[in-house]
Amino acid sequence: LYLKMFPITSNTICIFDCCNSATIGDLEYTYQYNATNKTTQITENRTTKGKKRSLENSIISIAGCKDEQISNVVLTDKGWNSALTTAIIEIFSTHSQELTLHQLEMYLHEYMIKNELFEQTPVISSSWAKKPGSLISLKRSAEKRFITREAIEHIWLNRHLPLL
Repeated sequence: LYLKMFPITSNTICIFDCCNSATIGDLEYTYQYNATNKTTQITENRTTKGKKRSLENSIISIAGCKDEQISNVVLTDKGWNSALTTAIIEIFSTHSQELTLHQLEMYLHEYMIKNELFEQTPVISSSWAKKPGSLISLKRSAEKRFITREAIEHIWLNRHLPLL
């Protein structure tokens, strides 16, 4: 598992903006947003249930869609871009650089509905059973490495893979 390469003391956020990516990180817990009652539930994943913890560090995975789904693209002022990356950039630019897991789930859900991407459901999972109220921060600090909105856009705009 490539996620074991991160130091135990690290707090890592991985963004997998690709098709069939929900369980790509094989993390123990998944968060599911319920639009009806506006809550986020945490569940232990079937593949890891009852097994010895595989990761000691704190990792959060944000996947573009469920394992049986494809990731979509949206038309922005910069051209066609992937839906999840565009959503994350818009959410953290509009709302705050610190959001709870619940807020991120809710905003991702709302973004997909707003852009009529009903067949794509982003999936957030983690290596520990973090409460939905746990904070995800993109704020700078001297001891943290982070990816800025500009870095995400730079990576996306300078990719060498063709958009299918």
